[in-house]
Amino acid sequence: MKNYNVCQPSVFSQKAIDHMFVYKKSGKKRRKFFQSIVFVFLIVLCSGILIGANIASANAKDKVIQAEQNELYYKTIQIQEGDTLWELADDYVKAGMSSKAEYMKQIKEINHIYDDNIYAGSYLVLPYYQPNL
Repeated sequence: MKNYNVCQPSVFSQKAIDHMFVYKKSGKKRRKFFQSIVFVFLIVLCSGILIGANIASANAKDKVIQAEQNELYYKTIQIQEGDTLWELADDYVKAGMSSKAEYMKQIKEINHIYDDNIYAGSYLVLPYYQPNL
């Protein structure tokens, strides 16, 4: 009688099973760690957005209060050779007013100017704020 080696179905050894269990467990740990990092990032991001919104809101309120404490007046000037809207904004924009770009936009609207060109000898009406007395 011949001795035949009979192939038995492959069965994982206990060591292999333990290794797979540890690998799955460490995968779960990595996933939980990644989820907690994402969660912390989202909390920090939302907090930053809320703080930034509060600061912006406070700055806007300060500008409104400051503008209410000042009276708006208008001044007529004659444009000199070499004057530009940007230089005029530098000279006349004061506290309580918006940015230079916004001030230039106001000047254009008041004077019906549709581009950035101004001409020597022309007159411009410029807004400015003076404290209430």
